[in-house]
Amino acid sequence: MHETEPELDVYSRFTNPGRYRVLHDAAEHLLDDLARDFMVVRSEGSVSDPSRFSGQVRMVQLDPTRPGVGRLRINFTSFPGLVVKLGQERETALPACGCDACDEDPQELIEDLHDKVESLTRSRTGQTTRWRRGSD
Repeated sequence: MHETEPELDVYSRFTNPGRYRVLHDAAEHLLDDLARDFMVVRSEGSVSDPSRFSGQVRMVQLDPTRPGVGRLRINFTSFPGLVVKLGQERETALPACGCDACDEDPQELIEDLHDKVESLTRSRTGQTTRWRRGSD
């Protein structure tokens, strides 16, 4: 028995995009924790990019005070989802698609967000932090 491909219409169907709202909550908590634990400058604003799932409605950026260290920018989309930029890397959308065929798991996306942010804040060896902690 082999797995069948999803019907073509499921690639254009978004049955329950609200399941991704937990990404907004997780990102809010993560940003608050980072702003509390690290020496960063937090800035917020509204943004608009109609090319990404009905546009981005809010942006939060954390700029570390340590020179030469990458910033974190999270755009909250009205889909709901996130567009995340870590340092100079290209932007990553969470979920990448959101259609019924892709059916990305919100909890796995939250883990992915945490992993990506940890790789930004920690050194390559994982022994020290790139971002300066508030207690440094």
